Amino acid sequence: MEKKIVSILGYNLLSPTIHFLYLYSRILDDPKALVVAEFLADVVLFDINSLKFRPSLLCSVYLFYGYLVLNIAPE
Repeated sequence: MEKKIVSILGYNLLSPTIHFLYLYSRILDDPKALVVAEFLADVVLFDINSLKFRPSLLCSVYLFYGYLVLNIAPE
């Protein structure tokens, strides 16, 4: 019933990706890259086209770009 109501109202529900981001951030210990990755995750979360990718893949890309923006090589 909830799915029916949501579709009638026309809401587009996006899959959460921030959970994987925190799992990966435990492995790669750099708080600055995590802040950039969280920002990217918040921005991309509103894009409906990102639903075709798995959340784990998106989070790894967020962390990669976080390191790339800060010009830091992950260990």
